[in-house]
Amino acid sequence: MSSKLSHSVRSEIKITLKLDSFFSNAPQPVFAPDLDIVGAKAIAEGCYRHIQKMFRELEDVRPFELLRTSRDRSNYLLTMEARVIALTSTYAAIKHREILELGFKYDNIIMEEAAQITEIESFIPLTLQQPKDDDNPLQRIVLIGDHHQNPPVIQNAALKQMEQSLFTRLVRLGVPAIQLDAQGRARPEIADLYRWRYKSLTDLPVVTENETYLTANAGFRYPFQFINVEDFAGAGESSPSPHFIQNLGEAEYAVAIYQYMRLLGYPAEKITILTTYAGQRALINDVLDERCTQHPLFGLPATVTTVDKYQGDQNDCTPARYLAWTDGRCDSVACEDKVNWISQRHTALGSCAIKSTVGIVCSRTKTVVRDVCRN
Repeated sequence: MSSKLSHSVRSEIKITLKLDSFFSNAPQPVFAPDLDIVGAKAIAEGCYRHIQKMFRELEDVRPFELLRTSRDRSNYLLTMEARVIALTSTYAAIKHREILELGFKYDNIIMEEAAQITEIESFIPLTLQQPKDDDNPLQRIVLIGDHHQNPPVIQNAALKQMEQSLFTRLVRLGVPAIQLDAQGRARPEIADLYRWRYKSLTDLPVVTENETYLTANAGFRYPFQFINVEDFAGAGESSPSPHFIQNLGEAEYAVAIYQYMRLLGYPAEKITILTTYAGQRALINDVLDERCTQHPLFGLPATVTTVDKYQGDQNDCTPARYLAWTDGRCDSVACEDKVNWISQRHTALGSCAIKSTVGIVCSRTKTVVRDVCRN
């Protein structure tokens, strides 16, 4: 018997598998005239695998026909399809029971900015799945952060002693940790302000060789400046309500620097104004609305926010009250009236604006400059 397929056999295969119309867009003919039985079987099996794959895909999307609400569909994707899931520790705490009931499973946890999370918050993501046979399926935990920067924010004075993060506790207990020892965020002159805070902190070639860091910033004379802001209109710092601290003189000064930079040609979308207090943020927004919003030469900066909210983000220029740095060809302004604040917290601001080239600190206490230089 010949191994070649006869015309009648080829026709029978086509009719049985109904390949003519279904595979009409495939290279033709599907079964060549000189094809032997082994080759025909291989092609038929390949066609069948393609059809099986289509049915598997239909099976995957079938739950979306049964699940009517977007919430149910999201939960299905979360538990059955997702490979990487991002959420905040706050959301994990709020939705803890709901996520637990979904039967969510995961093997690894990566906590970014772990030094800003309280110890209690650090344990919440570890409990979002039910143990299997009295054994937690979690295999690996990776904490990423900088314990030299801002600690977790505790607003309740009675719980201030809980502001230490799990990340900080482990480092202080001597748990082995990998510390990055080279910075590419600021000019070396600015990095010297916080270099003492880190062990063997060096500079990456990008800040010592790149022309951006070797040339001056337009309109600014020094790599960084400390500026004393006197009381404005006979008034200094005020607190209209508890913990709502404002200083009109410093707000006006920060906005004036922003206007100055805009007149020099710095793009508004490259400028972020930082402050340490929510009250001062509101005051700066009021001043910006009054002086810049409707003015065609100024407009509004990219962001006006607090240091705590902005930590980990970046922009080219960051004028700020209470210390900040800038990026690229730009400058920053900061205003400070607490002597010890810089020594405790200025390292956190280095993470807010990458590639700093100039820093300006507006201070009402000249002791701040002496303390920073001495440290």
